[in-house]
Amino acid sequence: MKNWKIGKKILVAFMIVIIMAGVLGFGSLTRIMNLANVADTYAHTTIPAITYLWTARRAVRQIEECALEATIVMNRSDLEEIENELFEIRTVFDNALNSFETVTGSKLKNEVAEIRTLMEDVTESRDRLLAEAEKLTEQGNANAYAIYHNEYTPAFEKVVDKMIALSDTVYDGVENRYEDAKRVQTNSTIVVFVLMMATIAMGVVMAAALSRMLLKPIRELETAMKLVAKGDFKKVALTYDSQDELGQLSDSVRGTINKLDVITDDLAYLCGELGSGNFTVKSAHIPDYTGDYFAILKGLRYIRDTLTETMININGASDEVLSGSQQVADGSQSLAQGATEQAS
Repeated sequence: MKNWKIGKKILVAFMIVIIMAGVLGFGSLTRIMNLANVADTYAHTTIPAITYLWTARRAVRQIEECALEATIVMNRSDLEEIENELFEIRTVFDNALNSFETVTGSKLKNEVAEIRTLMEDVTESRDRLLAEAEKLTEQGNANAYAIYHNEYTPAFEKVVDKMIALSDTVYDGVENRYEDAKRVQTNSTIVVFVLMMATIAMGVVMAAALSRMLLKPIRELETAMKLVAKGDFKKVALTYDSQDELGQLSDSVRGTINKLDVITDDLAYLCGELGSGNFTVKSAHIPDYTGDYFAILKGLRYIRDTLTETMININGASDEVLSGSQQVADGSQSLAQGATEQAS
């Protein structure tokens, strides 16, 4: 990753964060769907099942009451009204039980079948009870009550007990679903929280790593350029080495500083030699004087050539002055000799 381009590093960092955010979103969506399934089951299965079950239980009690009422009537119209009511309530019971079986599916199929079997016994007792009640006599009513007390009521109690047991089963299922919903909620909260913290942590780690990868070479370059501005080329230490843009920039800066260091050392040497009178000195690093740097070397050569020419002219003038001085000395000597000869 160190040799990747900066754009690629940033892209990979963002992609990792995006992937983590996607995982967080997917995990959250999955948990929400689980909660939605629990809620859907509760709304479309549990609540309707309880409603149908309570409707059936109320119908059972109403049927029992109507049957008891049939044992005391002495009027056919009243008896027919009771019979019609019995059949209507039984229809309500059957519809409620069928609807209950539909919403619960095969989970409680056996329990519903047992209730239907028990209701067949109730129906047989009911038919015998109504047959006695239809006599509209005291003896008929007495016989009907005896059937109600000895057969109908025990058969009904079995149905009631079975429906109570079925209600308990349904309520246990409701309790279990509620506990499942709480567990799903708790697990969902934990999973989403963990994923969120992992996403945040991954983002922080990636940001810190990317910041270190970018800031380290930038700070080295900043320090190097400050030293270059002061002219301290030999104190520059650029250690960053990579194939990315900053690595290439560091290589360029290193090359520039090395060239400046070589050129300054070479210029110091050339100037020193010229100062010592060595006008034949030549640069040992001519290939380093590229581009605008060559103008420096060219200018220094011009100075060297000009100084050489000047020194040659000075030497020639000195020779002429020396020759003239010799002639004056010779003339003075000749005059002195002539004066001496005349005096003698």
